[in-house]
Amino acid sequence: NTFSLCGLVEKFGGVSLPLGIAGDEKVRLARKMKEGLNCDIMIISGGVSMGSFDFVREALTSLGYREKFWKVAMKPGMPISFGYIGWMPVFGLPGNPVSSMVSFLQFVRPLMMKLVNRDVDLPEISAFLKTPIEKKDNKRHFLRVKLDYRNHKYFASLTGPQGSGVLKSMVECDGIAIIPENTRALKIGDRVTVQLVV
Repeated sequence: NTFSLCGLVEKFGGVSLPLGIAGDEKVRLARKMKEGLNCDIMIISGGVSMGSFDFVREALTSLGYREKFWKVAMKPGMPISFGYIGWMPVFGLPGNPVSSMVSFLQFVRPLMMKLVNRDVDLPEISAFLKTPIEKKDNKRHFLRVKLDYRNHKYFASLTGPQGSGVLKSMVECDGIAIIPENTRALKIGDRVTVQLVV
């Protein structure tokens, strides 16, 4: 995830200072995190869920981390942590590549834009679905889509499998279709809001 997150930081006007991989050890994690304490924002990817080796939140707490929230009703990207060490914002993003990138776009990018007085929201368009969508939960879904423009209308089709480990779904997308929490199914021809990410 280092390459994709550094790329996103730089795409939106930041300078990335990668600290490397710490592994699943609290002491090594805390040591790596200390190296980033002089930055404007700290981003950590992986280790924020409930697994036996997910030590990021514990390591952050040892550095004075004040967590504001943990877990968001979204897919992909549910296990996200946000808080502060001193006045520095800290994001603990999921470890799956797509989850990490989608979480960055929804949470980290808006803060970056706010800090430099630029538009916080990604540009959005309305598109007609070319593929049906079903979901089984009450989370907000962010689906990667390709866009076609015909007769003054946008049409959106899924990039393929939408698993949080399918990096190809991000590489091939033109935008991210937002499926609201209370929507369970959409049929071909229904409208969706699409965030433009290219």
